[in-house]
Parts: sequence; C-alpha cells; structure tokens
Amino acid sequence: MKNFSKQANFFKGICKKAQPLYEETFMDNVALIGMASIVIAGLTIAVGSIAPALGEGRALAQALTALAQQPDEANTITRTLFVGMALVESTAIYCFVITLILIFANPFWAYVVAQAGG
Repeated sequence: MKNFSKQANFFKGICKKAQPLYEETFMDNVALIGMASIVIAGLTIAVGSIAPALGEGRALAQALTALAQQPDEANTITRTLFVGMALVESTAIYCFVITLILIFANPFWAYVVAQAGG
C-alpha cells in the first residue's frame, strides 16, 4: 500500500508541474492567433486599398479624357463615372470590414478558448 501512495504522489507532482506548461502553451497559441490576425488584417487592408485606388485613378483619367473629347456628354459620363467608382470603392469597404472582423470579432478566438476549456 505504501508503494501505491508514493506512485500516486509522484504522478500528482508531475501533473502539477505539467499544468503551467499547458497554460504556457495555451498562451502561446493565443498569442500566435492574435499575431497572425493582426498581420493578415494589415495585409488585407493594404492590398484591399491599393487596388481600388489604382482602379479609381485610372477610371478618373479615362473619364477626364472622355470629357475633353466629348463635352456634350458630360452628364452621362459623370453619372457613369460615379456609379463605377462606387462599385470599385465597395471592394475597399469589404476589405475594411474583414479587417475589423479579424481584429475585433475574430472567429478563431472562441474556438481556441473552447478547446482550452474556458
């Protein structure tokens, strides 16, 4: 009976020593997910704002060229330009929304916390 209690105490000691290691690993996973979320959010907003900006600049340049060539059609060209720019800008807005979700309402946080038992 004495041997069994020694073994039980030995395993209790191992479990107590392993608990901080588990918590440290959990914190590393949370930190890794947080870091990846911030990096991906930065890349999303960078790429998602550069492409629409280039597209809007090109559209504006083409519209100005068209206005210079056909001043009589100014109303039609301007209306079409504004609709086209709104569609191009919607891409940047979608990227901005995804960035906000990744930073403030990350769906992976709930999964990690649930797996950790919290």
